[in-house]
Amino acid sequence: DSCTFWLAGAPGEVVAGRKPSPHPGRRLPSRAFCLAYSTRRRARMLAAMADKRQNTITEEEAKLYDRQIRLWGIEAQSRMRNASILLVNMGALNTEVCKNIVLAGVRAVTLLDSNVVREHDLGAQFFLDPSAAVGTNRAESAVARAQQLNPNVEVRAEVADVATKAAEYFAAFDVVLVTGVCRSEAMRVNEACRAGNTKFYWADLMGFFGFFFADLLEHEFSHELPPANTLPTGAGADEREAERPAPTTERRQLSFVPLRTAYAKSWSGAKPRALKRLPRTMFGVRVLHEFREVHGRFPGAGAEDAASLAALRESVLVQTCGTRTPAVDVLPAAFLDQLATHAGTELAPVAAIVGGVLAQDVLKAVSLKDAPVHNSFFWDAWEGSGVVEALV
Repeated sequence: DSCTFWLAGAPGEVVAGRKPSPHPGRRLPSRAFCLAYSTRRRARMLAAMADKRQNTITEEEAKLYDRQIRLWGIEAQSRMRNASILLVNMGALNTEVCKNIVLAGVRAVTLLDSNVVREHDLGAQFFLDPSAAVGTNRAESAVARAQQLNPNVEVRAEVADVATKAAEYFAAFDVVLVTGVCRSEAMRVNEACRAGNTKFYWADLMGFFGFFFADLLEHEFSHELPPANTLPTGAGADEREAERPAPTTERRQLSFVPLRTAYAKSWSGAKPRALKRLPRTMFGVRVLHEFREVHGRFPGAGAEDAASLAALRESVLVQTCGTRTPAVDVLPAAFLDQLATHAGTELAPVAAIVGGVLAQDVLKAVSLKDAPVHNSFFWDAWEGSGVVEALV
């Protein structure tokens, strides 16, 4: 869809490198007018393509999501447009995820939270109004600003504890993202999601560290293959470039395992080289979750908590590596102390990074476009690295 621009002048005259005017002296439409016409025409074309596929994208939405549609196509955008997503507990991480998926244009986002806003929440949750939010429910306080990002998305709040929700509740959503819960509750929700054929994520932040786990069941997605030939060079390169074959798309499939199965994975007998590449955050997060299961909270600064943490470290190493002293120190005691010091803390920069990766993965899961994370992601801000590990 393009417009050809001419400048008025004598017949055959070329002005400023443009094509000669076929109508010298006649006032022609401006560049801005032609570009606006081209945009409207493209929006109508995209809306018509969506209608042919019996999707619900309107002409206005096609204009709003034009750049996204150019990136991943009308079919992927239509799948996102029909997706309903549940975000459990509106901490800093889910605030970032909510912002990204609402802007992307999913159909509906439900914010489920029973907690009230406290002063420390205001430092990392930009949906909250500092002048009125303290003491109010976190989900209800976040709805108004989240809705302002995209009026085409239905954003609603539900004041309830996820632990009170029966298994049937989660079947109404395409994706359930759980944060701020203990491991046993995450496993319960994961099993309920599997029973209802719902995709599941579990994620959290721990100061300078973060993680998420994905169970997307049997996930089929489209993968774009670039053309085999290289870029043309030399004389006639522009003409040959136009003749290059378009990228091809193939269907691929990934099998995901439930959280309970992922937690049972063992590296007992693994070679030192294999142990060395494992992220230390993965083992540290597991120890902190064990501590929370036992004590109902994250560790504090007391000597009793330090002793319990050290004992749980040895227990986790035996479970995962078969010995308390593996050939490679996959979880240094000093690092675990550092991780425990920040457990339960949410930092806005870390939330932006982990939340960005997580939101992108959620959009991949609902659009069936490109490969998602399979199946765990661990972020370490001290090393400035994010590692994907397949716990299968």
